[in-house]
Amino acid sequence: MTTKDDTRSEKPKRKPWRKKSPEELVLQQEERLRREITKLEAEISEKRELLTKFEQARAIFQSD
Repeated sequence: MTTKDDTRSEKPKRKPWRKKSPEELVLQQEERLRREITKLEAEISEKRELLTKFEQARAIFQSD
């Protein structure tokens, strides 16, 4: 019979920590920012489409 303490000691080994060079850090930050910008641009695009639909609806209501 295993207890909770036994299962906790069987964790997988972690990779040893390796200090990153300044170049690696900059490249990682650049990639992260590119992903974030891509995500935000997609959100803006969706909101622009929604705004266009609302503007069309407003034009229909004002034309009456």
